[in-house]
Amino acid sequence: MVTLPAPLQVISVDASAGTSATFSNAGGTATVSWTLNTLDSNSQSRLHIATMGLLPSGSSAQTLTVRASLTGDGIRPGDAVANDSFQ
Repeated sequence: MVTLPAPLQVISVDASAGTSATFSNAGGTATVSWTLNTLDSNSQSRLHIATMGLLPSGSSAQTLTVRASLTGDGIRPGDAVANDSFQ
């Protein structure tokens, strides 16, 4: 799952063939769920997420952190997590 903080909202998602992605913009937080199916050491897949966010008039730049976490058989919660901050 990929979590994007407010004010970002997901506009669309585009996932590699053989995978699927859905998104939600509920409760002030945008989330994307990406189902990869079966992975092996030679698997490669991509997910493009188009987002948009508007800051209130007169506000200064804001630092946002996007968080992605991978869950699956043999992966404990919190073992595969990535964060990236940008302005």
